[in-house]
Amino acid sequence: MKKILVLSNIAIIAGFILVVTPTFAAKPTTNTCATIQGGTLTDTKGNPITTGYDKWGYNYQADMFNGWYDNYSRPSTIATGGDSLMMKWNDAWLSNQDCDGDNKLDRHYGFPSYIDSGAWLTNHASGTYESSTNYHWNLNTSPNKLDIPWAGTIYSYDVTFSQNGTILTGTLTDGYYPITNSLSGTIDGNNVTFSFTYPDGSIQGVRTYVGTIDSTGKVSGTWSETGPENATGNWSVTGFATKIPEMCSWSDFVKIVAVPSDAKKVDGTWYSADGTKIGPDIWGEFAIIQEVSEDPCGEASELGLMNLKSDIRSGLGHW
Repeated sequence: MKKILVLSNIAIIAGFILVVTPTFAAKPTTNTCATIQGGTLTDTKGNPITTGYDKWGYNYQADMFNGWYDNYSRPSTIATGGDSLMMKWNDAWLSNQDCDGDNKLDRHYGFPSYIDSGAWLTNHASGTYESSTNYHWNLNTSPNKLDIPWAGTIYSYDVTFSQNGTILTGTLTDGYYPITNSLSGTIDGNNVTFSFTYPDGSIQGVRTYVGTIDSTGKVSGTWSETGPENATGNWSVTGFATKIPEMCSWSDFVKIVAVPSDAKKVDGTWYSADGTKIGPDIWGEFAIIQEVSEDPCGEASELGLMNLKSDIRSGLGHW
């Protein structure tokens, strides 16, 4: 869902159109308009509007919202995390005064609709998501069992691992020898290699394990030795690691303006009187004149992220 919002007398629209009957308001004068400071103005739910930021993230006196995206609709349960949203608008979009006496903030004052009102809104949404393709492995640092099938028997060794970058360290206990010693190796993506050294004169010498991690976090592969035993075989560790998706960041900045009265809409796009493209239609009386999206991971297609710029201008004034 594209995260574009619009204020409508403190009702918010996100990704769909909400039909609202416009409230006509005369241009304000200092003698007739009620202000937020007066304490008489309320939102559409009857909640008093105050100066400064409210608990949702609105600052109506400053014509802006800065908070969590899920709080845009002023829900009864306040969101404490998630995607972020910053909106800014001008008085033609939503005034910080009431000049028609209905105790609500006025919209497009002096005009019967938003058309030709000069109203504008900017919307900057951002957030993170888990990548479906980029990830790293979080090793299980608790004691594990390294299993080696050999001559019809499963031999199990106690082993622990730790990781610093691509460097793999830990300890292995061979209770059949018996011996406990350190191990060292590398982990690169799904590939794991480590070695364990037996005492001088042993028939094993240095035993090296080479394997890969599967989608469940189990690692398995083959081992070989440098000692006179010259043995080889298979090995595995169940629960070796947990897949941790990488976190991807995205952002989307949009500028929306009320179209002029001589604009024409053709196939969902607004054009000026001379036929120059203003931008895509949104909410029937507005055009998107600029959108700048960033999604380095390239996996947030469901958000509708895009980049565009009006053929006329991308500035908010003079519309």
